[in-house]
This record gives sequence, structure tokens and C-alpha cells, in this order.
Amino acid sequence: MTNVGNANATVNWTERYYMESGAGANRVLLSQASHSSGSPLEPSAILQRSAQLTMPALINVGDDARFVVEVLPGTGLTELPNSTANNTGMQAQPWVVRKQLRLLASNSILEGSSTTATVQRSGSLSNALAVNVGIDESERFSFPTNVTILAGQSSRSFTLTAEDNALLEGPIATNVTVSATGFSPATRSITIIDNESPALSITGLPATTGEGTSVTFQVSTSFSPTAPLQVFLTSSDQARFVVPASVTIAANTTTANVTVNLPQDQIPELDITVTITAGALNHAPATATLLLTDDDVPGLASILQTDTVSERWSFRRAGHAAAHQRKQPDRLYRATQREPAQYAAPPRLHQPCCELEPADLHHRRG
Repeated sequence: MTNVGNANATVNWTERYYMESGAGANRVLLSQASHSSGSPLEPSAILQRSAQLTMPALINVGDDARFVVEVLPGTGLTELPNSTANNTGMQAQPWVVRKQLRLLASNSILEGSSTTATVQRSGSLSNALAVNVGIDESERFSFPTNVTILAGQSSRSFTLTAEDNALLEGPIATNVTVSATGFSPATRSITIIDNESPALSITGLPATTGEGTSVTFQVSTSFSPTAPLQVFLTSSDQARFVVPASVTIAANTTTANVTVNLPQDQIPELDITVTITAGALNHAPATATLLLTDDDVPGLASILQTDTVSERWSFRRAGHAAAHQRKQPDRLYRATQREPAQYAAPPRLHQPCCELEPADLHHRRG
């Protein structure tokens, strides 16, 4: 910056930085900044100024370009009459614009769906440009093999469709490339996301098992994962058939073993059907069942609720009772007596199935 006047100049102005074609067309504003100082600029004095600019990804002002700087006076800065022309400075020697293509597209596409891609160009927009489109997994896509960027335009969009092949394949990486004569090509990586989900399965589970035993079964996936896969497990009766909260299928494998140790609780219980469920991220869940049996035999207790009897005493009047727990069908129990000559106990006691409350025992002759 030079003060060409005959008096001190106030340092207060705005600097604008442009880019335009070598012929002075298609000027584009790149940036601007304000500058001020408390020290005036003396006549004929020169102030050196510099700036860093961020260039656009693609330059479309022409096949060559130059920089332009414009100074806009601020408050207190007075210009000589008819001298505004010297407020603009231009780069003396234009530079060549590199001709290149740029491809904009999504990083991924779901199998069976479509996405829009856009090819851009640098340099002059005076003429139309034919662009070739290629994909290294071309059989997986429906796409145009060439598109044309029209004259006066810097870009052209086109559609990519990932074909659905109904196969479980997992994600597939592919590259899309655009090219044109005289231009540097551009490539974009796109991952095809498989829309078929892998499924879990449970195998090796026995049809029947009993308490106090150990059971080992397998949890598998239909597609080998590239990273460890956490599988969550649940049991319909976690008290009697305790499964771990989760197991991990290692990367590049398909199966993990699960071992369950069943407790022996010495408590008569009903046989039950246990359902095991396995679930994992982006996987169809799996279920399996087994019958869990109980091997504990219910006991029978005969309780005499009095310590004194008469000759005409009876079980019913004395309140003799039997109490037991069981899960078997109705049973007929034999009763015995330690003093057969003094009193007569009923020879058989009958208890209906599944009663858990004490029941009176009735004397029966014969």
C-alpha cells in the first residue's frame, strides 16, 4: 500500500481478495479483512501487507486465473479526486488452472436402494464436457456409463442404484470413478450395505435333562463377523436353568459354546419346559426349548394330634392328619400302628393328587 498524496493518510481500510480469469472475467470474492492503525501513513510511504487465502476445491473462472486485491477506504481516509482506480491491484502473470474432476457421493448405499452422485469440473465452463463413469463392482449397480456436463455448468448429477440379489453377503466395498479427456479423474469409495440380516441359532440342547446335571449347547451365527459379536441370552426360568447374560462369538468364527450347571436343590418340583432365547445386534434372534425334570421324591408325614385316647377313640375324632407335598397322581398309602392290640389304625390312607394342605385321615374298616 502506497500513500501517493501530499499529506499523512489515516490507516483505516478494508481489503478484498478476488480471483478472476486471466482475461479479467468471472471475478469471484475469496475473502476480505479490515486493517487499521493509530500511526498514519506518510506521503510516499509504503506499507507491506500480506494475507493467507483458502482456495476453493475447484476453480471455474477459466483455464487460467489471477488474483485481484481491492482497497475500500474507511472513516478518516481521504482520497485524491478521480483516484479510485488505483485502489485495485491485479496479479501481473496469470497462472494455469489445473483441470480436474471431483466426485461427490454418499459413503454407503443400502442394497436395493438408490443414491445421487455428482461430478464437478474445474477450468473453463465455455464448452460441454463428456464424463465416463465406471464401478469396479459394476454387476452390483445400475448406473449410466457416461454423463455430460453442459456448457456454462460446473457439475452434473446422476443416480446409482444398488441391485438387490437376495443373498447374505455382508458389506461390500466398491469404488466409483469418473474420468474425462484432459482432466484428472476422481474416485469415491462406497460400501454396499447388505439388506439380508444374519440369523442366530441354538444347537446341541438336549430334549430332556434333570436337575444336578451339566448341559452344554452352542450359539451360532449364519454369517462370520469381522469383529467379536456379543450374543445376549435369557432363560424362561432363570432360577432353575441359569444361563449367562451373554457370550461372545469371536471374529471370523461362527459359534460359541455355553455350559449351564443345574443345581440339585432336594426340593420336589414340577417338571417344566425351559425356553432359551439368544439375541444380537443386526441379527435375527433364536429360541430353543428343553424339558427340565425333577428327581426329588415327595415325603409323607402322619401326625397324631393328641397324646391320650380312649377305647372308643377314632382317627377322625382325634384329628389324625397327614401332610405331604408331591406332584405324582393320587396315591394310596398304608398306615401302621405300634400298639395294634390297643387301637386300630386304617390300613390305607388316600390323598388326592397335588393337595399341599393337611387333610383329615378317615378310619376305614376292612
